[in-house]
Amino acid sequence: MKPGKIKSNIDPDTLSKSCRTELEIKVKAYTTKELSGIYEIPPRTFIRWISPIRNLIGNRIGQWYTVQQVEIIFSKFGIPHIIREGND
Repeated sequence: MKPGKIKSNIDPDTLSKSCRTELEIKVKAYTTKELSGIYEIPPRTFIRWISPIRNLIGNRIGQWYTVQQVEIIFSKFGIPHIIREGND
């Protein structure tokens, strides 16, 4: 196996159909700290992530990203979810 490559025996079709666990995240106004917590990354990393799409997101209102801005962030980066392995 080459460095940086991960070998997996998981069938992608099975993964997409049965191994995803739903996680409910409310779309509402969030701060940078809250959004970085949702993605489980440090706030500085989150700020770096959104810097390329800053013109699309626009400026925060005070410390808050609006619902529309949060929807854009979720659409660009996806909504975090949990993947379980196993036979359920």
